[in-house]
Amino acid sequence: ALEHAADTSAVAHLGLNGNAQGVGIAAYHNTGYISYAAWQPETGTSAGDVLNYVRLVATPSIIDGWDTAAGVQWWGGTAKLNSGSAYTKRDAFAFDAQAQGLVGNYPLGVYFQYAKANKSNTGETANAFNTGTNDDKSATSIVAELGIIPNKATVSLGYLSGDTGSTANNKKTSLTVGATYLLAQNFELQANYSKRGGSFYDLPANNENADGDTLTTFMIFAAF
Repeated sequence: ALEHAADTSAVAHLGLNGNAQGVGIAAYHNTGYISYAAWQPETGTSAGDVLNYVRLVATPSIIDGWDTAAGVQWWGGTAKLNSGSAYTKRDAFAFDAQAQGLVGNYPLGVYFQYAKANKSNTGETANAFNTGTNDDKSATSIVAELGIIPNKATVSLGYLSGDTGSTANNKKTSLTVGATYLLAQNFELQANYSKRGGSFYDLPANNENADGDTLTTFMIFAAF
């Protein structure tokens, strides 16, 4: 719902998304679907070994008049990269749920995610999602988007809480507000503002005197 994905999506915050190539298969029913992909984190190259990705989603009708869904994702495996010598590993899990419906005459969407990247084990191929050996990385996010002018303008509010897996200064939070306005069909103006906090930003290398603890984005998006 928001351009600031790393501040509003637990999966994106942990870096579980990104470039990939592979092949997938899916089975679909009106109550949900399951999919599997054999993939590599390289693109435009020939690949030998593959990593695994599994997605399982249920789409029950829990609330009358609302679209609801809940699912899990799993990344796993160790694979040799195209170079033929280096190995990469992926080990992570995520749960997500969402609901879309009307509050009065106003459309509302609510999105929840929890994601965890398991720590790397000393002496083994490092988990590319979490190269640290101290603790697992994790994040929880929730976003709500309300159409204040249906099919024209929305306002959003998101919150994320994360753990970097370090033994100290490991907590990260982000509060994000956003708005969109549809100037014309397929032509949207979007604004996001994120305020970051937590003990992670107490470190001099991470605080407002270094990389900053706020992010503001104004964007015009067009598609034809």
